[in-house]
Amino acid sequence: MKKAFIVLLLLSGLLQAFIVNAQTAVRIMSYNMLYDSFTDSITDWQQRKQQVLDLLRYHEPDVLGTQELLHHQLKYITDSLKQYNTIGVARNDGRQEGEYAAILYKKSNYTCTDSGTFWLSLTPGQPSKGWDASYFRICTYAKLTDKQTKQSFYVFNTHFEYRGKQAKIESARLCLDKIQTINKKGLPVFFIGDFNSDNQDTVTQIIKTRFDNARDKSAFVYGQADNWNSHHISIAPKGWVDHIFVSKGPKVKVKKFATLTDSYKMYYPSDHLPVIADIFIEK
Repeated sequence: MKKAFIVLLLLSGLLQAFIVNAQTAVRIMSYNMLYDSFTDSITDWQQRKQQVLDLLRYHEPDVLGTQELLHHQLKYITDSLKQYNTIGVARNDGRQEGEYAAILYKKSNYTCTDSGTFWLSLTPGQPSKGWDASYFRICTYAKLTDKQTKQSFYVFNTHFEYRGKQAKIESARLCLDKIQTINKKGLPVFFIGDFNSDNQDTVTQIIKTRFDNARDKSAFVYGQADNWNSHHISIAPKGWVDHIFVSKGPKVKVKKFATLTDSYKMYYPSDHLPVIADIFIEK
């Protein structure tokens, strides 16, 4: 009996050591789901919300960054997907008015020990509009820890300005500074969102001084790079504006990356195609 107990202890220790040393797998998605335009057209949320939800249910990301959702849209998603916890505030008032750049994560897989939102402006601590931007813009972040492997990482989710060139450049610089300040321990970081900038633009070149584009780094890539579309699947998407950036270095390995073209009745659920990556973090 005593020998059996010792064997069990040894096996338990080996199992714990395996878990501690194991890779941390993360499936991460960025998806601009388009704000509710309150029209009777295909852009109306009521016409497409079930398709958006079904897409999320099928691909089941561990971590999801949303862009453009208004409060009632985000509530529909979170009420329907009970397995996720949600981080984020709306951009206009820091509460519920305006669009969110929310982060959803599987509560069975992760704990969140730090989170917040800052504005892309000269006064990032309060609701504000920066430089030549047309609207208030935000970045929401969360520090997540895998419950099994104990690996921690940060997710920063944002939606950059689409018109003002200075605002986009300054937003990139601000985010890099904020990430460095917040991530004091140098943990792996996923910087995701709608950057309204192509992979070769000045904006993304600034970001790539600190990060790699997951699509560029991935061992396997599925789908085209362009991910902005006009809802109609008969019109080819144009514009590679949604990105998943990952920390540089060998610790973060991107196994698979995809631009998802799920559609229904000859339409896409949003005017952006979601991007998704399967990523491993080495201990």
